[in-house]
Amino acid sequence: MNLNAVHLLATSVRRTAPFVVVAFIAAESLVSVAAYAQQGAPPAQGAGQGGGQGGGGGRGQGGGGGQGQGQGGGQGGGRGQGGGGGMFRGMGRMGIQNQIRDAFEPDFVRRDIPLFKQQLTLEEAQLTIIEQLMRDYEEAFEPAREEIMNQMQEIGRQMMAPMMAPEMQEKWRGAMDDARQQMEQMAQEKGGELTPEERQQFFRTQMEKLGEQVQKEMKASGAFDQMRGSLGTMVTDFNKWQETKTRLRTSFIDGMQASLADPQVKKWPAFGRFLVREKTLPRGTISGESVNLFIVLDEAGLSKETFTKIQSIMDDYELQLDAALKARNEFLASNEGKYLQSIQTGDADAAKRFATRSIDLREIVRGVNDRYREAICAELAPEDAARVRAAALALAFDRVYAQNRVQRAFEAAMKLEGVEASVMESIQALGTQYLSEVSPLNDRIAQALRKEEPVTQTEEMTRIVGFMSGDVPMSQMFRQRGGPGNGKGESGELFDKRTETNDAYMERLEKLLTPEQYESLPKGRDNNGRGGMAGMFGGNGPIKLADMPQQAQDRMKQFDKNNDGTIDDKERVAMTEAFRGGQGGGGGQGGGGGRGNGGAPAGQSPN
Repeated sequence: MNLNAVHLLATSVRRTAPFVVVAFIAAESLVSVAAYAQQGAPPAQGAGQGGGQGGGGGRGQGGGGGQGQGQGGGQGGGRGQGGGGGMFRGMGRMGIQNQIRDAFEPDFVRRDIPLFKQQLTLEEAQLTIIEQLMRDYEEAFEPAREEIMNQMQEIGRQMMAPMMAPEMQEKWRGAMDDARQQMEQMAQEKGGELTPEERQQFFRTQMEKLGEQVQKEMKASGAFDQMRGSLGTMVTDFNKWQETKTRLRTSFIDGMQASLADPQVKKWPAFGRFLVREKTLPRGTISGESVNLFIVLDEAGLSKETFTKIQSIMDDYELQLDAALKARNEFLASNEGKYLQSIQTGDADAAKRFATRSIDLREIVRGVNDRYREAICAELAPEDAARVRAAALALAFDRVYAQNRVQRAFEAAMKLEGVEASVMESIQALGTQYLSEVSPLNDRIAQALRKEEPVTQTEEMTRIVGFMSGDVPMSQMFRQRGGPGNGKGESGELFDKRTETNDAYMERLEKLLTPEQYESLPKGRDNNGRGGMAGMFGGNGPIKLADMPQQAQDRMKQFDKNNDGTIDDKERVAMTEAFRGGQGGGGGQGGGGGRGNGGAPAGQSPN
């Protein structure tokens, strides 16, 4: 990995979430290489690296007024995770990056206006007022945000200086050159190429040693003290920004409420609950936290009679979810600045208290979703309950229950033409057998993640304090994805087992088909929620170029051979190989979520 790639990654992250530099900007050169070493062998000279945190958005809901839970609503993008590679590999997992990024997003945007109109039954004259309020909000918000971003970016550049000094860059170049030469020598002594695992382990070890050496030098030179001083300035600026954002939000809300007639005022409490769900439910960091059961039911195709039957349960769900979200949101808004200050002062106990409480509140939100999912399913017919439960779990644990490469392959195989009836029966039977074997395995993975995520996120938020003081080794900041500790954890081992199962069934399916038939099936790889190449190019369906940042689009268009605006499985393989061979580049911010627009047909995106 060259330093240009590190710089691209840094620029990309600062562009999308400038305050994230608070905890990690000083570690850029150090941990970028270490994180990459966790993912694979060093690239060839000139190779770049994809990266950046995907995400944002979530599911939106439109629809009727009343309780604010109508059956309209489109479907937007879920919070995703793009390529790995950079210094935020660990940070993205624990979600503090997303929390800080969300602090710089506007509370209201122009596309909310049709939603306000539908939910509150606004008249045209009232819409004119709301549109003016929105213009006033934008004209105040954008310059204030731009000013604070510029300030923080300048401080970030100052913090970055020790890491980007010429002697530091030369140190890393020399270390990586030495590592490659040593691996070449090892291959000669072995009499053959090193395995990917051998290359990965060797490179990881060498980079960790160098990283910790540089870290000690930084601590001895006072570089960490200097960075913490700059961090204190950032904390002050961040707290001021939070006050400004709250003031602008209050002004907009007050203006909108003042324009309402009495019947509309009566709708406001329900509308307020709807806004909390719409704006903040997608901000979850643990699996199951961001599920919206209104959306799940809307897309389940239930009858009107069924909706009537479960209405009282949904009313209770709305109130309980609103209370849980408000408790979470208020705690984060009041304490994010304090947490960042604990990083600056080196107060590990304060950081742990924040992490523990924030995770507890997130688990409460998830618990509401879990309880009411089962309460609803208990009132449904068995086939409806199975469909609703499956949809809710797929949203809660997308990398566990979402359709995988084997399911896509069996689905495509069942549609092949010219296949003998006996062979088709065998394919169907094999697919059924696969589901019976992988379903309980998926349940075990989900249960493992439920246990691991809160512990892992708490540990990671606390370790940042030690890292910024120079006391926690770099190698401890970027552990394997999975449970606590240095290993993969139970979920990682189960994911590996599922990959082995998937490989076995793909081989069995291949034996049932001709080479031509098998070649026509979608392939891809298991993502398993990992970062890096597997995370970005891991075979979870086509990559839509329009959903990628412009820089990524420009680099990926060359692989869209059929010019359909997507990177399909075959094109994905070619792209992955090209990146590994030296054509990689800087990443950026992936994804980009969507949201439902008021009154959109059930299950339909307004986009």
